[in-house]
Amino acid sequence: MEELKKLMEEQAKEWASFKAENDRRLKEIEAKGSVKADPLTETKIEKHSAALTTLEDQIKGVMAKLNRPGNEGGEDEAAREHKEHRKLFSGFMRKGGTDATISRMNELQTKLLQVGVDSDGGMAIPESVDASIGKMEIQLAPMLGLVSVMSAGAETYEKLFDLRGTASGWVGEATARPETVGPKFGAFQPRYGELYANPFATQKMLDDAFFDVEAWLASSVAEKFGLDIDAAIVTGAGVNTPRGLLSPTLAATADAARAYGVVEKMNSGVSGSLTTDNLMDLCDKLQLGYRPGATWLMARATKTFIRKLKDSTNQYLWQPGLQAGMPSVLLGYPLVEDENMPAMGAAASSVLLGDLKRAYKFINIRGIRVLRDPYTDKPKVGFYTTQRVGGGVEDTSAYKVLSLQ
Repeated sequence: MEELKKLMEEQAKEWASFKAENDRRLKEIEAKGSVKADPLTETKIEKHSAALTTLEDQIKGVMAKLNRPGNEGGEDEAAREHKEHRKLFSGFMRKGGTDATISRMNELQTKLLQVGVDSDGGMAIPESVDASIGKMEIQLAPMLGLVSVMSAGAETYEKLFDLRGTASGWVGEATARPETVGPKFGAFQPRYGELYANPFATQKMLDDAFFDVEAWLASSVAEKFGLDIDAAIVTGAGVNTPRGLLSPTLAATADAARAYGVVEKMNSGVSGSLTTDNLMDLCDKLQLGYRPGATWLMARATKTFIRKLKDSTNQYLWQPGLQAGMPSVLLGYPLVEDENMPAMGAAASSVLLGDLKRAYKFINIRGIRVLRDPYTDKPKVGFYTTQRVGGGVEDTSAYKVLSLQ
């Protein structure tokens, strides 16, 4: 906590220095009547901007350490069975399994995890390891912390949206009730795909009693799955993957006139760039009901560009997070970096604003499975790990996209 406090103090000092240097840059430009300030001033600004970015990364790293998954608790029957399942799973990982142990594992996974026996012999991982993978995935995939996440037993989830609304009206006590116009529905149907990872360990590693095989598997799988999930939520095409936030058709059409499945975009009017007014106008386009949960999404370089912008009252649009673990703020809304967002360029959809929990649904098909393979690359042992996932844009009015054109 002391390290975190120190980093927050350093961030506040760097932000003050950045603002002072950028104010000097603007005055120099105004005095010279040119588009560039003194090179030394520009160099100082870039130095402070880089320091701010480094401090943000360091703060995130400290927060990740503080939020590491805890240990299992409770000693009721379910807790004992979870521990038994994990113990059997550990033995399976290290040595394989006898018919009796595999039968007991299948019995426990059916009872505890509500998943059946895999036809190819793969085993469902214990719930505690699954939870550890999920928490590590969120650290690697910031989008999982922003969107709505649910678990399902099969690829059956869908949802109907009332596009027009059932008509209603006022009537007197004795007046007739004419038939009202019925609702018009749009169907949300997520796209699915299978994630896989195939980490290898040597038998010597697995024979070492001090080698935490579950933690090794969790970290190996989480790194692979987390990066792939994050990319899919932002840019997934929907072909053997979830569909991403930027995959729907984008159109400069207001909410009332736009078809379900189409997301509203706003053009910046400046090819490859944006202005303060663009960001303010994008906020205004978002309906009031979505604003309390709204978040900005953009790549780091885009944030670095926006960090220099001011409003008409000479106030900076961007502000650093004031508390540990809190993101920076742009025009009052949290700002999250994601390098899967397009870089600034001609016609690039580089900025997104919206309530992403209402906009996007990510679905875990319950049960990460592991198939132990000691044969393919002897003397190494492979652990072919898979999980079915799905996702897509659920509410196309919940966010807006700024296109740099």
